[in-house]
Amino acid sequence: MLSLNTNKVFRAGLEEKSVMATGGPRDALEDQIFVLVTGANSGLGYSICCRLVDEFLTSCQNDRQSLTIIFTTRSSKKGLDTLKGLQAHLRKATSDPTASPAQVNFVPENVDLSDLLSVRALSRRLQAFPKLDAIVLNAGIGGWTGIDWPAAIWGVATDLIHQVSWPSYKIAPLGMITEPQTRLSDQEPRLGAVFCANVFGHYMLAHNVMPLLHRSAGSPRGPGRVIWVSSLEATIKFFDINDLQGLHTPAPY
Repeated sequence: MLSLNTNKVFRAGLEEKSVMATGGPRDALEDQIFVLVTGANSGLGYSICCRLVDEFLTSCQNDRQSLTIIFTTRSSKKGLDTLKGLQAHLRKATSDPTASPAQVNFVPENVDLSDLLSVRALSRRLQAFPKLDAIVLNAGIGGWTGIDWPAAIWGVATDLIHQVSWPSYKIAPLGMITEPQTRLSDQEPRLGAVFCANVFGHYMLAHNVMPLLHRSAGSPRGPGRVIWVSSLEATIKFFDINDLQGLHTPAPY
């Protein structure tokens, strides 16, 4: 039998939540799915969480199976709002009396991917989980500060599809960098803000949780997966091998 201990944990200023810490036979652990989704407060990240719930409920084969979605936002308020939204989605999705909402758990976490100390802190908190079956790296920033309205109006009026897919009217300043990461930051090259939030912060997160992903290697679903969300706007014309952080381009995103 699987032995479950329910520990009360307090995270990111949110209300207490029950997180299942597992210890028992490996086949029992395989009935549990743990997925991390970053940038889940809106848009694609939130929709991914909802889709994970829907897919689990339609494919769940027994009451031993469970899904734990660990989702990240940048603030406690956003985390709480997202938690309420996901719980409402779960209640709606389980209107069938034969379904069991207790098999789906949500765990809010805070992280600022442009702050490597925040990334490290999240990585350490995630060690409380027995494994990760997948991490969905979705969070990111655009780095824009405004819109060139004359160019936007003209572009949308003359080339709607292209301009809403690959907008050329968003304004981003050159050389946006992160805040100092440590007390020694003055002696080290600073990181590009967009590069750190969208690429390097996620790279460090994936690197730090790799042992948790390896623990899913014997699962019927295969080893833990890293799913990295990209963008239509990442076109080759903006790529410069000598400017990987996008510090010298008006389109770092």
